[in-house]
Amino acid sequence: MKRTSMWKVVALTGLILLACCFVAVDKEAVAAQATYAPTMGDYCVQPPFLSGYVPPQVLFTMGKDHKYYLPAYNDSSDIDNDGFIETTYKHSFDYYGYFDSKKCYTGDTSSNGVFTPFGITTDKYCSTTNCTNNAGTSIDCSGKFSGNFLNWAAMSRADITKMVIYGGYRTSDNNGTNYAELSGEFIPQDGHIWGKEYVGLDANKLFTGGVSSTTKRALFCVNGSGSISKLKIIPDVTAVGSVTVTGGLRAWNWVNVNGMADICSDTKIDLDGNGSASTATLTGLAKYNVSVRVCDPASGYNYVGDWEKKHCKNYSTASPQDSNGPWRPVGLMQIYGETPNAAKVCSKDMATACTNDNGCTGNGQCLNASNMFFGLIMGTYQNPKSGGVLRKS
Repeated sequence: MKRTSMWKVVALTGLILLACCFVAVDKEAVAAQATYAPTMGDYCVQPPFLSGYVPPQVLFTMGKDHKYYLPAYNDSSDIDNDGFIETTYKHSFDYYGYFDSKKCYTGDTSSNGVFTPFGITTDKYCSTTNCTNNAGTSIDCSGKFSGNFLNWAAMSRADITKMVIYGGYRTSDNNGTNYAELSGEFIPQDGHIWGKEYVGLDANKLFTGGVSSTTKRALFCVNGSGSISKLKIIPDVTAVGSVTVTGGLRAWNWVNVNGMADICSDTKIDLDGNGSASTATLTGLAKYNVSVRVCDPASGYNYVGDWEKKHCKNYSTASPQDSNGPWRPVGLMQIYGETPNAAKVCSKDMATACTNDNGCTGNGQCLNASNMFFGLIMGTYQNPKSGGVLRKS
């Protein structure tokens, strides 16, 4: 064998052995990584220069971004990171919002109507076979609204933000009831109004009036009504007469029209696709306030419902607590900012014990100690050009 060939063999053998070593090391590293279970102690470490616990103080600033009035789920995003854009409702995804994704709801089209929980669904559909009441007894949920579908159709970005921070926008509260009602943000009568559409064989299991079909499209739009938002539904666009637009009516024929007053109208829609809304009978049109009753002990879900266990708090002051409440929806501010019967401290150093403000002269105000403290700075109508004012509860 030539010397050059021998060196090639030796070099190749060395590379193979080196690669095997890297593979072995890599396997050991992966195995070690897979067996390590991180704990909160890895992330929550008190700085060594602090002599005692100091509650975090979080200051919110009031944003002026008009995009808060846009839909929470815009049908042009990859919401589940599967590499595909979701252009309509995706049943396998759990949509977050005021409605429980695993409940069926009864809708009420009256002027003061609200959605009320009807049953717990195992697959997010509302049908005859997959629904139970709070006691686990099978019930018929056919013809009801899927909470998951309502979150997709009706939630705005503002609703999600309010939900996370303080439990949502309460429109029925402290009025002698032991529950609350949450309502959608008022959507201005302009380009912020959104439209959605859905067609599918499962439509009849997702919303009241839904038609099981691959061709009969349903349209949805959300606009403001009073101080809250309203969800409007045309369950089957093929039932609307005098339509000449190619392909049938689409969501944009309802909301992308000339004239602000005609957007999401009860009596007009773009029938021929020219951008102008024409008078029409919107057959089957149904209108619902985006309002839902939550945390109601009478419903029996406060201790068994997934949504209630995460978002409802019993504010009964009786000992032991009265299971009838009052109950209220809560968010991060209540979860981390409310500590019942806590000791009082001065607000500047958060350490000096006190019983009232007199014990905090030069050291702030006397406050209940808490896990976290929250503040809000915002502009004012009276002084729009100043730096803002600090709000406190």
